[in-house]
Amino acid sequence: MKRLFPLLPLLSLWACSAPDAPELSGGKAAQAMPGTPCPVQQLLVERLPDLNTPRAGHTILCLDGQVTVFGGHTNGFIPTPTAEYLSDGEWHVVPMTYAHDDGLCLPLRGGKVLLAGGHEHPLGIGQTFPAEMYYPGEHRFEGFGCLEHKRTLASGLELDSGQVVIAGNWYARDSIELFDGRKFFRPVRSATTQRAIPYIFRTEPGNALMLSGIGARDEKLCDTLADRLHGPPLPLPLMRQWRPLNILAPFWSGLSQTGDEARGEYAYLMPVSNDEGQLAIAQVRNGQCSLLPTACPIPMQSPWGQITYCSPVIADRQRGRGYVTGLDSAMHLYVLRIDYARASQEQPAPLRLYCSDALPDSCYSLPVLTPQGDLVMAGGSIHDNFKPFSAAYRLRVGDGDEASARRAWPAPWVWQLLLLLAVCSTLVVKLRQRRSRHAHDEAAPQPGTAPDATTANEADPGPKTGPEAEREPEAKADADPESKAEARAIVNGELMERIRQLVEGQQLFLNSELKLSDVVTALGSNSRYVSDSIKQHRGCTFTQYLNTLRVEYAKQLIRQNPDIKVSQFSYDAGFASETHFFRTFKSITGTTPSEWRNTIMAQEE
Repeated sequence: MKRLFPLLPLLSLWACSAPDAPELSGGKAAQAMPGTPCPVQQLLVERLPDLNTPRAGHTILCLDGQVTVFGGHTNGFIPTPTAEYLSDGEWHVVPMTYAHDDGLCLPLRGGKVLLAGGHEHPLGIGQTFPAEMYYPGEHRFEGFGCLEHKRTLASGLELDSGQVVIAGNWYARDSIELFDGRKFFRPVRSATTQRAIPYIFRTEPGNALMLSGIGARDEKLCDTLADRLHGPPLPLPLMRQWRPLNILAPFWSGLSQTGDEARGEYAYLMPVSNDEGQLAIAQVRNGQCSLLPTACPIPMQSPWGQITYCSPVIADRQRGRGYVTGLDSAMHLYVLRIDYARASQEQPAPLRLYCSDALPDSCYSLPVLTPQGDLVMAGGSIHDNFKPFSAAYRLRVGDGDEASARRAWPAPWVWQLLLLLAVCSTLVVKLRQRRSRHAHDEAAPQPGTAPDATTANEADPGPKTGPEAEREPEAKADADPESKAEARAIVNGELMERIRQLVEGQQLFLNSELKLSDVVTALGSNSRYVSDSIKQHRGCTFTQYLNTLRVEYAKQLIRQNPDIKVSQFSYDAGFASETHFFRTFKSITGTTPSEWRNTIMAQEE
């Protein structure tokens, strides 16, 4: 608190001179939709800086809190080999190795982004092979290889192993292939149904299903049989009456994940429509597909015409909500909110529809979820790929309440409290300064006298030796409140519990590239404290701690999948290679993975 005293007057001054909140649209569009059983609320929209390059057919992601757009095509329907990220109130352009117009763009658990394929020529013609990797922290791209099959409008999803399953194509033959997570792509087999922009959902460790509402040649599909990475096609009876919503832009299905995969819950939400054009929400859980009960039908009409929904479900797992965006012919934006976490057998999921005022530059563009729980849209087009937009918007849905969404700055009482604290802190600082000066005057020698030996020794004790010198660093550490607090946190296990919640609770140990510095940064601590805490409470080093967790996770996978080769679980469990997996497993358990599996199977029999 002492360190904050000098800053509080400045905080007070900043509070009094704080700029006004960004201008948000907020008219009466919501009031113009009476009679619908779904609650309607005004959608507050903040205009962000325009992109440097108008673009459509691009992908938008939020990476480490930074909104980034990749590829697409610009004016004249010409592919653009550039990306842009929003930082410090402006978009910064980054050159790409290749152009990816309607290409695959997939964030990976290690933090990198895989980009591959796209249209080979302007005007959305053809498909391409090239693949590259984006490194967000360095804002650079690196080309490294090519797809097994030329593709555009494909989808991908990363598995626990770090491998990526890829499927889908546009006006060309579809197939299923795997990327090893490093450099190479290999074919798996042809798709039983030719699909474009398929939804790819995980169903179990190492397996996924693929389905779509649109065929590889732009025809509508009744996709009642979903292809799987492993195993025969899976029947989906629900798809006889409902089709997945057509999303005519690249996206990855991880956006729609709602389940806790650490507990074996592979659950997703997917918008579906029937022959009458009514939209509903399907839930896909461990390969089983059913409709999510909702408190009311999804609104399809507005006073300005039909609402066209055009995005997958963007899941906000932190708040238990999902969002689907739409547009009408009068350029009003819509956001459908699904409170899926509040649904149960007795209570259907509540719905809420946000409606904006007319926006002249709004367009069909997929949104991305920000850490604050809002949605950001950038670029896009409306039935004219030759003239895409550069406009960007933030859709204020994070608070879920119009009054709080309008409040871009804290309430007035917060500033009043800060001002009161600033005045009190100023008085305290001045009082301490006065006492310090008074004590200094009393201790100072009188004019004409020299300090005696005792005073001189107290003022300059000189270097210390022996046991006293050894105890001095400890005394300094004890004198530092922050060091003392960290030491207490290590002793009583508080820091270890934070480490456990981060590394084990969020399963960071499954990332083979996880480093001690990553955990230190996430915890706001330092390497010594984290290492000491692990050593004291787990009796091992940081690396040994991770390997123990990985081996335990590998045991679970082996027990649940006794018929699969144990070597396939090395990457799923977070090991960088099969050799490392086998060596570490034996050093910890005393047996090889195969021997351990045989022992467990014999015990269970």
